[in-house]
Amino acid sequence: MVERDASGRFVSGGGGGGSARRTRAIDVTKDLQAFVERAMRRLQLRVFQALTSASPVDTGFFRAGWSPSTGSRQTGPADPPPQRQQAESQAATLFAKNSSEAARIATAYRLAAGPIFIVNGVSYGVFLNGGSSAQAPAMFVEQAIATGVQATQREIGLRF
Repeated sequence: MVERDASGRFVSGGGGGGSARRTRAIDVTKDLQAFVERAMRRLQLRVFQALTSASPVDTGFFRAGWSPSTGSRQTGPADPPPQRQQAESQAATLFAKNSSEAARIATAYRLAAGPIFIVNGVSYGVFLNGGSSAQAPAMFVEQAIATGVQATQREIGLRF
């Protein structure tokens, strides 16, 4: 039987017969699937949080543009509306929608849903990530992803 030790890591139990071995193999498969799903849910949420926290904010449209999805890539809007007030209003709505989707994935994701994506389709994002904003360093996207991965590794006690 596969069990967890005090640190939450999987450890295997002792011997047994053929039927018991098949049962243990099924248990291991189910346990592994559950572990991977749990790790993916946490990873998605931590990376989403790190990306939105690290994103520079003027109108908030770029920060709100981080769009999590499963199965296929969803890019969201490419550019904010030209008027600042409209951009700020749309950003607030978009951020609430995308945060809600990130929370849903964090609680309901299953491997059968396919891969997890977090995409920002805002056209000027490449310039922001290149260092054009004083609010965020160049390569802040890559740094935020690394931060999310490290947070997940600490939470689940596993390096990947």
